[in-house]
Amino acid sequence: MADLLMRFVSFSAVALAAASLATGAVASGQPKFSLASLPGLVAPKPPLPKNTPWLDLTTSDGDSRAFNLQSSWIFEPGLLMNAVQRAGFRRGYRRLWGADKLQTYDYREVRGFALLFRTASGARIALTAMHRDDRKHMPPGSFLRWQGFGDGSYGFAETGHEPDAVYEWRAGNVVLIAQADCGGVTCQFDDVVPVAHAYAKALEARAKRTS
Repeated sequence: MADLLMRFVSFSAVALAAASLATGAVASGQPKFSLASLPGLVAPKPPLPKNTPWLDLTTSDGDSRAFNLQSSWIFEPGLLMNAVQRAGFRRGYRRLWGADKLQTYDYREVRGFALLFRTASGARIALTAMHRDDRKHMPPGSFLRWQGFGDGSYGFAETGHEPDAVYEWRAGNVVLIAQADCGGVTCQFDDVVPVAHAYAKALEARAKRTS
């Protein structure tokens, strides 16, 4: 979990150069989301494991669902935050799901983020920069070659005693993130990857219905 929340620290000028190549006209038919769309984009509960009593714990940590760059839970001050801001970031929305309140032996947590940009090209630039930064901070071999939502989508995971899995992709002018871990408790790698994968599919399906 710490890697998801703390990994966006800095990225090289190469990322900025590569991201600039993504500018241009927005492709026809791409969805255009508004500020009012954000709550709905991360509204779905995680579909796996089945019969898990997922509870919305988003505000139990003292923070709200909506956030700006300075209180983003994702970006720390630095080059990446600045690049995301220049890409036209407007607002973010998040959800935190947990089950241990009712199912005390299950410490898995699932997070969803929706990052709204002014344009689809801005979201593409930001996602490119995020991917470059991810590759700088994640261990070799941690990337999951899962591009279910287009060439710009991908996933990465950490193995070990406290595994986590993350998927990031773009839907129009929004960047979506789905992440699952075991809340700092030892668990199996297979306990989180299918959960994050299924949750990403649920968020993508909601985005298609919302657009």
